[in-house]
Amino acid sequence: MPEESAKKILEVLIKIAPIVFLSVGMKIAVQIKNKKATIIGSLISLFTGMGMAYLLNHYIENNTSEWLYPIALGGIAILSDKIMEFFVFKFDVGVYIEKGLEMILHKIKDNK
Repeated sequence: MPEESAKKILEVLIKIAPIVFLSVGMKIAVQIKNKKATIIGSLISLFTGMGMAYLLNHYIENNTSEWLYPIALGGIAILSDKIMEFFVFKFDVGVYIEKGLEMILHKIKDNK
């Protein structure tokens, strides 16, 4: 039973991942062109886009036609990324994430 669910998740991710990477990648490319992109922001964009696309995959697949599915999935990925970006900039979450990563890296270096 767990093997079936793992196989199903893998199939869905193989179907979703290229669409999300292309759609969110275009947004990141525009940010790089405008010199507004950061590594943390790009990772948050990919994580958010992939997560929301995965959560809504079943609904989109059942309620759209086959040719509209990639467009709807890409739109959901970009829209979820834009909403997350609003909250990241509104509450300055990026600074907290960077400080947390610095703290973790500092502790790792001290333990060596």
